[in-house]
Amino acid sequence: MCIEVILCTDNAKHFDIVKDLQIFFASHCDILENPLAFPHLEELELLQEDANRKLALNALMHGADISNSCKPWKISVQWADRVISEFFRQGDEEKRLGIPVQVLNNRETLNKPSSQVAFIEFFVAPFNKAMVRMFPPLWQLTECLEVNLQRWHKQRLAEVEMEEEKRNTMNKQVSRLTEELKEHVEKAAKRSNYEVSKKDALLAEATKRLLNKASEPGSMERQSTFEDSMDKQPTLSTSPKSNPTASNP
Repeated sequence: MCIEVILCTDNAKHFDIVKDLQIFFASHCDILENPLAFPHLEELELLQEDANRKLALNALMHGADISNSCKPWKISVQWADRVISEFFRQGDEEKRLGIPVQVLNNRETLNKPSSQVAFIEFFVAPFNKAMVRMFPPLWQLTECLEVNLQRWHKQRLAEVEMEEEKRNTMNKQVSRLTEELKEHVEKAAKRSNYEVSKKDALLAEATKRLLNKASEPGSMERQSTFEDSMDKQPTLSTSPKSNPTASNP
């Protein structure tokens, strides 16, 4: 099983995993949508079945492998830079060898914010929504994904010249996905009920402020500043009753 789980980090299997998670939810929605805190008895019994346990492990490993877009902005943007730099080096080698340079590897034409928005819209978000429906306590990943989508989109609008019609279409697409992610966060957070660290509580509050102020000038610098201060905070245990929106990422 360990080898199979590791092999599931291959992105060639990504859409199969998304499909399997969606089928799993559709087949057991009466259990997975139970308002009781996760995990209730029926969920535990369901996840202990061999096929479902294998799906859960595959999904968690694959989710970790593509989790960059679900991390806090300060971390996510650094990993995006590293991945794109690796792509560009491959593109440089393709150019040197005289073979076609793949679109994502072409440093002369690729716009980083556009590539990240597309990665979130078509690759990460469908998987994240499916996985968090299976594991509601992972809802904070979805919340970070929502923040990062909005920030990359704002950068894309600032850097890429486009017609007004195309700009409006992109705004609508991002707004629609943002609302879907918010809905998933709200549903999953209601089913999450356990103690969290003080640092996680602070991160949750910072994320909420970013979501509320995303449209204000200068909002892109706020989370990095807050995270710098969080690095100095001690880890303390706090009750979800006093911090109802906090959770482990």
